[in-house]
This record gives sequence, C-alpha cells and structure tokens, in this order.
Amino acid sequence: MSFTIPKHLQRGLTLGLAVCISVFFVPTSTDAIEISDNFSIDGFLDMSAGATLGGDDIAAFAGYDQLEVDLKFSFDKLSAQADINGNDAITLEQAFVSYALSDQISITTGRFLSCIGFEAAEPVDMYQYSWSTGIPYPGYQNGVALNISPSDMIGVYVSVVSGVWDSGDTNLNNPGFEAQLALTPIEGLTAKVGFAGDMTEPAAAPKVAVPAVVPAAPAVEAAESYLKSELNAWVMYSAGPIIVAGEVDLLSNWDADGVGGMHFLGMCNYGVTDSAAVTVRFSGIKMDEADMETSVTVSPSYSFNDNWGALIEVKQHLSEGGGTEIAVETLMTF
Repeated sequence: MSFTIPKHLQRGLTLGLAVCISVFFVPTSTDAIEISDNFSIDGFLDMSAGATLGGDDIAAFAGYDQLEVDLKFSFDKLSAQADINGNDAITLEQAFVSYALSDQISITTGRFLSCIGFEAAEPVDMYQYSWSTGIPYPGYQNGVALNISPSDMIGVYVSVVSGVWDSGDTNLNNPGFEAQLALTPIEGLTAKVGFAGDMTEPAAAPKVAVPAVVPAAPAVEAAESYLKSELNAWVMYSAGPIIVAGEVDLLSNWDADGVGGMHFLGMCNYGVTDSAAVTVRFSGIKMDEADMETSVTVSPSYSFNDNWGALIEVKQHLSEGGGTEIAVETLMTF
C-alpha cells in the first residue's frame, strides 16, 4: 500500500521501523514458512471494523485492511526481500537487496522503509490500531542505505534516496537523505535520534490567461528550492511487563518554506498476562499559526494463540471539534 498518514499511512511506514520496534502488542509467531535453505515466506492478514463519532454523525466501516506476503531470500552475505500487498489491488510495497560487507557493515539498495520514527508501519508491529495524531514520518523510499554497527550498543544508519516523503519519486535531481544514531546503553533501553531532509521545489503559480499584447513586466526572481526536514528523537524502556516510550519530531519548512511545527507522543504498554495487554497513548501536533491537535488512545489487546490476535481501540480527539474513533481489529500472522 502507499504511504499516507492515519490509516493514511495506508498501512505503509518495516525495514527501519521493524528495527526500531521489535515488540508486538501481543505475543504472535514470527516464524517464517521455510521453503528451502535460501527462501522463506511470511506475512499477515489484517481485518477491522469501527466507527467515528462526531456530533450527531456516525461513520461506520468494516472490511479487510491488508494482506501482506513477504518473500525473503538469503545467500550467505547476500539477502533480499520483497513485500507484496493486496487489498483492492496487488502492489509491491518494498523490494531491496542487502550485502554484508563485514559483521559490522552492510549496504542496502532498492525500495525500502525509512528509518525515522518510533511507531511502526505494519499492524503486526503496532501496540494499537491507529497511528498518533499528526504522525509525520517518511515512508518507503528508493535509494541506497548504509548500516554500521561498531558494537552491540551503537548503530549508525545513513541513506541517499530519490524522495524522502514521496514513495513514488524516482527523480535524483534533488535527492533526499536520512541519518540516524541508535543507542542501547543498558538492557531494556533504546534511544534513537534521526534526521531526514529533502530539497523541495516551490509550488508553481497557476497560469492566468493574459491579452496577446501586455506591457513589459519587471523581471521576477524565481523562487528557490528549500529544505524540508524532520528531526526525530525517541526513547523506549522495557522492564518486565511494562514498556514506556516518548517521542518528539521537530518539523522545518513543512509543506511550505518557513512553516515549522512539532509532533509528540507518550505511550505505555502493560502486559497484564502472557496473552493480554493494554496500551495508553497521548499524542499531538502543533504547527505554526495553527491550533494544537491532540488525542488520547486506549487499546486493550489479546492473543488467542501464536498466530492470531485481536484488539479494541478507543481514540478521543481532544481538540475543538474532535470526535471519537472506535475500532476492533483482528490479525493473523503466518
């Protein structure tokens, strides 16, 4: 699926984020189906139903959100992966090849997921149904990435891509880039700081019909490109049945030159039993010259077995005019 945010990510933000978050809201099987020594398949089927309540209006929905099949290849130092999505149409979500130059260094090329952000792209890696309010992460990108892990406590990621926020961009005239530093100084603690930037062309002015003969106009200097960027930092700590996390995104030249803002979230997940858990999240976004938008999310979840889980989510938008979103989701992995 394509990347657009709150269910507007189209279930799309897991190369980078699956590395960022390797915990699911309930215990589920991650064992792939082994076809041969070099080839395996895994994936999931995601279905949901719910409603949005606002004033006197109720908008209800039900259906299957996503079927994903991941094809994985491994040949000593060389590996590859292709993720195929299907809902109304079959699409290629990502496809990349990685080569291990050494135990500490690897290079990846193709179409892969951004490293930026705490919240995961796929439902199997999420603690709740929806994404945080105003989530600004990049999505899938075309390019080349370098991973360096000098020790178990430090990781460095850099990439050059054709477009940071536009997954369909293949034009390298104005390439984008990402960089991230990952730290795991003690058991249970993970901290990551990342930066994403992309040169953006100003929106073209609409063409206006003019008479055949007009007076000469003074020359107007062409608008220059500007750097759209996101500085992301998040921390997660896990101890026993409790996981807590916090994140801040500083946004610069967002959608227009000179427009900035901040996205934030705080989350706690508590494992009540080996099969049941509950997540509470507070999130929001504040852009220049705009009111702050915030929401509170509560989501209990349950694992029926290693391959089947379900959750309920209630998301209350706290901003003026905000409504309530209710969802039920069930997910089968293979």
